[in-house]
Amino acid sequence: MDALAQLALYESDALREIAAATDAAGIEAVRIQFLGKKQGRLKDLQSLLGQVEVSERPALGKRFNEVKDRVTAALEARQAELAQPTKVVDGLDVTLPGTPFRMGHRHPISQTIEEFKSIMVRLGFDAVDGPEIEDEFHNFEALNIPLDHP
Repeated sequence: MDALAQLALYESDALREIAAATDAAGIEAVRIQFLGKKQGRLKDLQSLLGQVEVSERPALGKRFNEVKDRVTAALEARQAELAQPTKVVDGLDVTLPGTPFRMGHRHPISQTIEEFKSIMVRLGFDAVDGPEIEDEFHNFEALNIPLDHP
């Protein structure tokens, strides 16, 4: 296989692997596999440049740089694409406040008292609040009850 065919194969493999990567670790693995300085396939292709005839080197070098730039640009674009936050799915914004939680209910005795008051008001009575415990003055002396009353 000649050098141009190997460059084309390298480019198609690299672009396919870049598109298949789904996370940052996958992108990094693809970068090391194709563009790595020590063990990347690019290094193997670069060694082919020295084995080609002198007359073909400028054209092959130009094609090598074009492929390298295209793969690098695709890799950077995919990294940027994966770094962007994912869009909201189903139009649900989890940052919005939810429906308010209803805290408890009225006590049954309070409900009964309110119901009784509403019935008495309809009958013409007034609801008046006062102290629940009266003192001795208000219970006896203010009502003119004699002191010797049982």
